[in-house]
Amino acid sequence: MVPFVVVRGAPHQQAGLLAEVLERRRRPVRLVDGRQADTLAAGEVRALTVLGGQETAEGRDGGLALVGRCLEAGVPVLALSSGARLLAEAAGGGTGAGRGGIGFVAVTRAADGRDDTIFHDFPDGTVCFTSDPACLRLPGAATVLAGHDGGPPQAFRIGSNAYGVQWHPELGGRQLLAYAEAAPVAGLPTGRGADLQDLADEARRREPFLRAAGAALLGRWVDMVVGRTDEEAPWGRRGPPPVPGPGLSLHPT
Repeated sequence: MVPFVVVRGAPHQQAGLLAEVLERRRRPVRLVDGRQADTLAAGEVRALTVLGGQETAEGRDGGLALVGRCLEAGVPVLALSSGARLLAEAAGGGTGAGRGGIGFVAVTRAADGRDDTIFHDFPDGTVCFTSDPACLRLPGAATVLAGHDGGPPQAFRIGSNAYGVQWHPELGGRQLLAYAEAAPVAGLPTGRGADLQDLADEARRREPFLRAAGAALLGRWVDMVVGRTDEEAPWGRRGPPPVPGPGLSLHPT
């Protein structure tokens, strides 16, 4: 089967909960860096996730080029944290004036998010960890799906199947700590957990919720946006398996 491709910008970045969601759905995953991404054609990608944080210009350019090819070919895209900037740029936007934020923020759906395929039942007020210091300049084609009070957009969609999410749904509390320790967060607080000790305390306290909320959002993208072909349906039926909600098992039944 054609794999789900995950582009990471640094060695410490992992697919995290997304890898767990895909493994339990028996979907193959290929983890690459930006320079490797530049060698891939859209036809080699079942769906694309971009973790962002590209450490080199070559890596950034390679990730951006693959996002552009996938957008043109209609391949589903999920761009997370600073990866959302690559999606915005590939669609004609980029980085705007002002600064983004680092820390835990309460995310609420915009009006268009209430009718969106994966955000329609997203609980307003969900606390998420965002770590992008740059503000996005969204392209005209973008639909804003979610944000937080007084801050920049936190989720947007390009077309019907390309999503940019400014927070880290792929990181549970323990994974978030490992991420922060490998690339320490500093400055630009937008909520609790802006320094490393506060982040550690908040991440430990929110571990079960971060895992449940992240897996639910990622599962809806895999199930409802990417979907399944007949080849990918081990249960011998068309359509997606049940979508897990917060607190429920991730195992499809």
